[in-house]
Amino acid sequence: AKIDLYDPTLDEVRLGLLCGPHSYGVGSRLPVAGTMVEEITPVIGCWQWDSAQGLPTWPRGTEAGVVEPLIVHELCHSYVNAAVDRAWSDLEAPSAALFALEEARMRRQAYTTARIVCYETIVRACVVRFIRNRGSDEKRMKADEVRQGFRWVPAVADALAEFESMDASTRDFGAFLKSLAPVLAREAERQLGLALGIGVVESGPL
Repeated sequence: AKIDLYDPTLDEVRLGLLCGPHSYGVGSRLPVAGTMVEEITPVIGCWQWDSAQGLPTWPRGTEAGVVEPLIVHELCHSYVNAAVDRAWSDLEAPSAALFALEEARMRRQAYTTARIVCYETIVRACVVRFIRNRGSDEKRMKADEVRQGFRWVPAVADALAEFESMDASTRDFGAFLKSLAPVLAREAERQLGLALGIGVVESGPL
């Protein structure tokens, strides 16, 4: 399926016929005629099939509600992971604090380090913004993230509104990520306070 909605380097979405419900953000950078060429090819897992033709399908009524955000999620990993790595010295401490709050639940989902949880946090926040900008159910998406243990994603998603308001010709997502460190730190403090039954005074708007 050719996709030109998100980025010209996204060549195609590939169906993972042997992946079950697991999906992956896959990309490669290869030298071609002296130039590094990047291909972004997210792999979307397939876990059920049309009995008549044997073609992959998804649960009835979920194609737009699940598959589209899933494609965006895996696409985002190709960009977000590298940007988080570059900003990790700023993001490490608050990410570690958030990971500690939900470590058992994160590990059950195979998110086994603070860095991986940071990848997931930013990606999931980006998907929430995508849902909002498409006029879909942002509130439901935020609630889904909270149910999965990512209690801080709604605040991070709201913070991304600042990036969206910047001049598109000059804004730098990698540089902006460093400014999310205080947001993550405030969320770690707030979530810990909620877990302990202690009120936390907000230091300012996100």
